[in-house]
Amino acid sequence: MGRIYAHLDGDSWDYLMIGPVTTPEQDKRFDEAAVKRGLKIGFAASLEFRQFLAWHSDTFVVGPMTAAELVAAAK
Repeated sequence: MGRIYAHLDGDSWDYLMIGPVTTPEQDKRFDEAAVKRGLKIGFAASLEFRQFLAWHSDTFVVGPMTAAELVAAAK
């Protein structure tokens, strides 16, 4: 299950959703369920979803990391 965070201050985004990393088998089952319901999958689904957004940006991160791992990565 994903977690949704509401942004309170700073950069120009409102909500952040962090979801689980899925396996290829899970992805296949999700796609099959979407197709069965008449929904688009893959890039076509992304394009359809983005028509409802005023803007979009992607942010890539690593983690979660402990403080020790973060210090080690900075060296």
